Amino acid sequence: MTKFNGFISVVIPTNVSVTKENEKLVIAGPLGKLSVNPKSKDTKGILSYKLTETTIDLAVLYNTKHAFAFVKTLASLLEQKIKGVYMGYMCKMEVKGVGYRVSVENTSDVCNLVFKLGYSMDKVYKLPKYVKAFSTSQTSFCLYGLDKSYVNEVAAKLIALRTPDAYQGKGVLKTGTVFRLKQVKKR
Repeated sequence: MTKFNGFISVVIPTNVSVTKENEKLVIAGPLGKLSVNPKSKDTKGILSYKLTETTIDLAVLYNTKHAFAFVKTLASLLEQKIKGVYMGYMCKMEVKGVGYRVSVENTSDVCNLVFKLGYSMDKVYKLPKYVKAFSTSQTSFCLYGLDKSYVNEVAAKLIALRTPDAYQGKGVLKTGTVFRLKQVKKR
C-alpha cells in the first residue's frame, strides 16, 4: 500500500483476480472468493475508486480527516481480503486448566468443537461453514478461514465459553496471550 496525498493504491498479486459485479468488488484467489462493497461502507460519498489489472486505486473526494481515515481503513480491509484468498488466516488457541480438553469432530458437512471446561456437561460449538478447525493436542487447536474478521469473531465466541480466570488463568484463550494474574488476598 503506497500513500500519496489523498490517494492510496492497493497492489493485487498475480495469483489473485479482482472483478466488479453490481458495485461489489469480488476478490478471487486460489483458496476461494470474498467480496467487498465499498459503496455500502461509504455512506457520505467521500470515496472514488478505480480498478486496474494490478491495483485498486482509492481516492478521497473531500480533504477532511474523516475522509483520509476512511480511505485508509478501506484500503486495509481490501488488503486483508486479498491476503485471505491466497494465504488465509490462522488463529492458534488453547485451553488452560486441570482437566480442560478440546476435541474436533468432523462429519461430512459440519465441524464441531467439543470442550470439557469443568462444567457438568460438555460444551459443543458448531463452527460456521467459513471457518475450519483442527486440533494439535488435547489442549490446543487452530481456527482457519479466509476472512480475518470471521476467524476473530469465532475466536471471541469460543473465549466467551470460559473466559480466563483472573486468579489462576484457567479458560479458553489465544496462544501467546499474556495477562497479569491477581494475587490472592493474604490474611
